[in-house]
Amino acid sequence: MTATAAEEIFVVTSTGSGHLFPCTELCRRLISSGNFKTTLLLPSNLLSSLPSSFLHHPLLTIAQISPSDKPPMHESDPVQQQMGRDLEAHLSIRPADSRPLCAIVDFQMAWTKHIFWKFNVCVISFFTFGASAAAIKWGAWKSEAGKIVSGEVRTIAGLPEDMCITFADLKRRPGGPQPADEPAQGQRGPPKPGDRPPWVPLIEGSIGLMFNTCRDMEGPFIDYIADQLNTPVWGVGPLLPEEYWKPSDSSVIDRQIRPPKHRSDYSLDEIIQWLDLKPRGSVLYVAFGSEVGPRAEEYPQLAVEGIEKLMSDTEARKRAVALRAKFDCGFPPTSESALDNFNNFIISQKENHFIKMV
Repeated sequence: MTATAAEEIFVVTSTGSGHLFPCTELCRRLISSGNFKTTLLLPSNLLSSLPSSFLHHPLLTIAQISPSDKPPMHESDPVQQQMGRDLEAHLSIRPADSRPLCAIVDFQMAWTKHIFWKFNVCVISFFTFGASAAAIKWGAWKSEAGKIVSGEVRTIAGLPEDMCITFADLKRRPGGPQPADEPAQGQRGPPKPGDRPPWVPLIEGSIGLMFNTCRDMEGPFIDYIADQLNTPVWGVGPLLPEEYWKPSDSSVIDRQIRPPKHRSDYSLDEIIQWLDLKPRGSVLYVAFGSEVGPRAEEYPQLAVEGIEKLMSDTEARKRAVALRAKFDCGFPPTSESALDNFNNFIISQKENHFIKMV
């Protein structure tokens, strides 16, 4: 089943390269998976971060809303209110019979779903991270991990046994004082183990979920989320630049395919020179994300108890090598299949009039 020629999908990105770049690649994949055209909705200050090849694609459109350096989180935020008016303006000028087939919304921009529903546009929630992180947080909440006592090991029904939670996992650093310019909403920082994941209310009303991962990497976690939430879940990644998937003997240099935005104590050339001095396969890259990072005194513990253990795990190494071999062959076929399944799902929802707005 394929979409008709003029079917359009909105993709709504949050701020930050970890959100913008997956959303741009998702737009490309949606176009190549069916007869869709896509519109990327983004704060106007992100426009300069888009690759030039993206801006000139004939089936890609950019819809700009008011600029923002961080995702607005409160209805009373004047920035969010203006962004909402901008989105309404984009949708209201379209005839009812030519509005988007659906909107795929970065979960950090979940407040936009109420505007899409106003125009009878259904919403798919998009996670720019993997399914395992979402699964363990959901499982910890449902298993009341916050009540674990010293010496206890608690497994999570439906997840692999080695994804158990121990008392040591509950250790957290203090969140620090609440900034004076932010409304008081409890302790700062990430939620504690056992708390409801903050994204749970943000995806309510969505008719499906997308994750920036693939079944080859996180199949059990994709299935777990789908079973727990009783909703379709698609792993459509990893959403890396198209240059990454092209056969080549040379490295893919980030600055050659998109504008440099990262700030670091070291230049890209210095990092590459350092890597070139290391034996092949001897460096493990660990990304902590934008919310949490270890303190200096925690690095030795991380290296000894975490990374060295992982690097010495023969089975884990075999799985990593096999996965790399699959990626060397191009974009994962399982993700291509997931996009095809999404294509069929969203078109059938329209054709059978099953889409229900909240």
